Amino acid sequence: MIVKKNDGFTIVEIIVALALTMIIINLGFLLLRYAHKQIHFWKQRDKLVRSAHVLDERFYRDVSQARSIVSITEKQIALLDMGRKAIVYNSVEGKVSRNQIPILSENAWISDFKFEAVLDLDEQELSGLFTFEPSEINNSDNPIKGICYTGLLIDSTGYQIEIKGCASLRNHKIEQK
Repeated sequence: MIVKKNDGFTIVEIIVALALTMIIINLGFLLLRYAHKQIHFWKQRDKLVRSAHVLDERFYRDVSQARSIVSITEKQIALLDMGRKAIVYNSVEGKVSRNQIPILSENAWISDFKFEAVLDLDEQELSGLFTFEPSEINNSDNPIKGICYTGLLIDSTGYQIEIKGCASLRNHKIEQK
């Protein structure tokens, strides 16, 4: 008896191999798609965190180095810097601006944002505020010890960051309250 050697694959073997290949390729694409979405999500979140950081740094620097405070409302603070140049922070329609230049990234907006003059602070109240140094508070004879802001930053994905910041006043002249 002579045994013949089969040199090919059966149709069933080919179909099974193609099905397994397609499943593996689809899993690879799904994994890549998920990774791409996560990268985009984290980039958006990073922009929001950077916006909060920029707002905090600029606000702290401007207030602590201001020559005088011209006015304070919940939605606006006007300062004069050492060169008597006006610095105005506004909160309008979910955007915060410094001298009419937006501070937040374009995909971010802010909810419940307000400025507040602080008359008296103690160390316990400062625990949630990340820019105040307790030793700075009592260096001024002004009735206003600092200026704070609070708000809720929100990006297009719905991610939210509660922001709080304060800057102490050092020998400032209050022109109008």
